[in-house]
Amino acid sequence: MEDTEIVALYWARDQRAITESEEKYGTYCASIARNILGPEDTEECVSDTWFRAWNAMPPQRPSFSPPSSGGSPVTWPLTVTAAKAPPSGKKGDGSDAGGTGRLCFRKG
Repeated sequence: MEDTEIVALYWARDQRAITESEEKYGTYCASIARNILGPEDTEECVSDTWFRAWNAMPPQRPSFSPPSSGGSPVTWPLTVTAAKAPPSGKKGDGSDAGGTGRLCFRKG
């Protein structure tokens, strides 16, 4: 799926946007996070990437990002923040993450 189609799904609040983002950019975002974090934290960081993208639309319109950057403008800062924080367990199974109001989107 093309980036413009994925963005349109986010704007339409269609949850397929998460699936399509994961399919197209999941491996790339995970490789960014995995270089710094362990496997469990990597999965959580990538999940948070899709969560933040979901919450960014609307009302925020995304700035231009070349297709090769994928979700890295979001994944990179999340990875750095996670690397500075103490290790944490998994946050959930796709539902409210431990009452924090954050959803965990997990593949599978």
